[in-house]
Amino acid sequence: MKIALIHESPYTPGKWRRFDLLYKYLKEHGRQVKIIAFSDSEPRIDDLINIQLPPLHRMIGTFFYFLTLRYLSNPVRLFKCCLELRRIRPDVILFHYYDLGLFLISFRFLFKQSILVYDLNDLNIRMRYYKKDKKLLFRIFAWIEEVFIPKKVDKVITPTDFGKKYLIDKGITPEKIFVLNELVDRGSFYDGEAQRSRLTSFINPKREKIVIWHGVIRHYQVDAIVTIMKGMSLAQKEIQNLKLLIAGPIEDMSSKEKLFSLANQLKISVKFTGRVPASQIPSILNSAHIGVQALPNELFLRYINGVKLAEYICAGLPVLCSNLEGPAELVRGNGFLFKPNDSEDLADKLLKILRSDYQQLIESSNRIAEEEFSEKAIRRKIREMERFLKWSVT
Repeated sequence: MKIALIHESPYTPGKWRRFDLLYKYLKEHGRQVKIIAFSDSEPRIDDLINIQLPPLHRMIGTFFYFLTLRYLSNPVRLFKCCLELRRIRPDVILFHYYDLGLFLISFRFLFKQSILVYDLNDLNIRMRYYKKDKKLLFRIFAWIEEVFIPKKVDKVITPTDFGKKYLIDKGITPEKIFVLNELVDRGSFYDGEAQRSRLTSFINPKREKIVIWHGVIRHYQVDAIVTIMKGMSLAQKEIQNLKLLIAGPIEDMSSKEKLFSLANQLKISVKFTGRVPASQIPSILNSAHIGVQALPNELFLRYINGVKLAEYICAGLPVLCSNLEGPAELVRGNGFLFKPNDSEDLADKLLKILRSDYQQLIESSNRIAEEEFSEKAIRRKIREMERFLKWSVT
């Protein structure tokens, strides 16, 4: 069976783990996999096909991109992708983005034999236009992403049970939907020796208790970081030796100034690391005691589990997480949920973790990591996905 995985940007192995793990395990299952990437660089692996454009076509695409207020990418590139699919004639086309989906549906006659699979792993429109005016174009393209394309393709993949329910409520037939949660390689994050050291330091009342948040601080996450910082300030009134570690870059200078100023105002112990190389993320997670994921109550965040939450769990960290439907699916005895944007509730749940059986919380995270993110678990999920999508299973 020949499968085309479409990566609507330059493909760099290691940058998008969900995509990499899909590619890896489909190849292990004996599939003939081709990656079609939108890139002007040279191929890095044998299975990579680049869609390259001359300067004039890139200019046309840039003009069209701004003409549609950045809702649609380069139409020349999207059409060339359709022609490439016509050339390689895959049995399955797996894609992730709505603008490509529009072209695949419009030019379906070029590859009638192919099964169209829409991996709707994010609600991109809602994420990109968070806190912006929700005008007519926003409503049209949100409908295209979440309703029109899922109805027109053969199968849809969503990352959470909540995502499946959401799509069913939008009129998508349940038989078309498969749940494939975040794909994170547990083996990259698990460190048994670090967990034993963490437990020893946790039960020592003189040692710092480190709460970590990691990732890129984007515009929609600044208020959530403020919630964490205020919650830490409240919690340290009862437990003094708390430290907040913010591991990741802050997107814009105004947000950086706001967070640094608040840290000084609250007089909390906080360290901002700036950008952390991907290779160092496992070790920095294993240096902490608790992972926190604070999120605003927005649909695009309720829809997903969150890669960062999955990484905390793979590292065996107890977790604090906003009580949103998607992320809550991974909090099962390994931590606590708090009300979104509620620093008092966050402080209360943080104190609960600090007063709980810490070893049991670690064991619960390890159990969930084994069930959801181990090599065996991912292989099982890919196999289940193939059966659900009615691909022939060897």
